[in-house]
Amino acid sequence: MTDESYMVDGGLDYQRGFINTVPAKDMSVYTDGPFELIREVFCWGTYGKDGKQPLTYKPLKTLTDEHIAAILDTQWRVPDHIRDVFKEELKYREQYNCWNQEELE
Repeated sequence: MTDESYMVDGGLDYQRGFINTVPAKDMSVYTDGPFELIREVFCWGTYGKDGKQPLTYKPLKTLTDEHIAAILDTQWRVPDHIRDVFKEELKYREQYNCWNQEELE
């Protein structure tokens, strides 16, 4: 274990971090990576169906088809490359006849 601090900054446009004695392992996942990994690690923040629940982050693979459709229909500020991830998830589910990872195992 190290006493060093680590951080990642930049959001969706760039990446920035500290330079440490013990280098951090880059675990970034990009939209051109393996989709099986993207659907595991990409998370969407939600306040629940009624919008009144505490904020939780759900992996893409666990969102219902209806939730993804609602995001695509109502969240017009979502960048195109993120919208494409949601669309690809729907195609993936159709191809494998599933809605989450557990159904594939």
